[in-house]
Amino acid sequence: SSDLDFVIYQGIRRGKEWEAFQAANTGRRIIIESERKALLDEAGLVRSLLDHPDAGPLIQGSTMELPIHWEEPGIGPCKALPDAWNAGHLSDLKTCQSVAERDFSASSWRMGYHLQMAWYRRGCLAVGRKVESVNIIAVESAAPFDVAVFKPDGLLMEWADEECLRIARRYIACRD
Repeated sequence: SSDLDFVIYQGIRRGKEWEAFQAANTGRRIIIESERKALLDEAGLVRSLLDHPDAGPLIQGSTMELPIHWEEPGIGPCKALPDAWNAGHLSDLKTCQSVAERDFSASSWRMGYHLQMAWYRRGCLAVGRKVESVNIIAVESAAPFDVAVFKPDGLLMEWADEECLRIARRYIACRD
């Protein structure tokens, strides 16, 4: 599917009509009219992303929502769904209140984005996709939709990779 494979739902996200609409549109992104206006209008979120000098090239031409499945030794079957992969550039898109480095870094740490990116990178490498850069593309969820690209450094990614494995092994031990 393309990065803009979506359908607009005209109602409220609840009830039998909503459930039927979801079932009829499996695999597509469902948005409501107010989201469509905010995301796709001329000065909206998508335009801000595509026009950004660092984020735009990471998004344009990317494989979006790339499903990755692999076997991790000692853990078993694993999966990941990174937002974008483009010729070695692995990116995930995050909406936020502020792209100011201090604000976003604190939020990113609390949300474990570094762990998520390490897991995605591990999956890409396991299936033979090179990873030259890891990028978190942050975009403010309200106009004017400011954008910033954050690149976790190598030491953080190494630690996050080990932490992902520790968490996965602990999960397996608890499950067993």
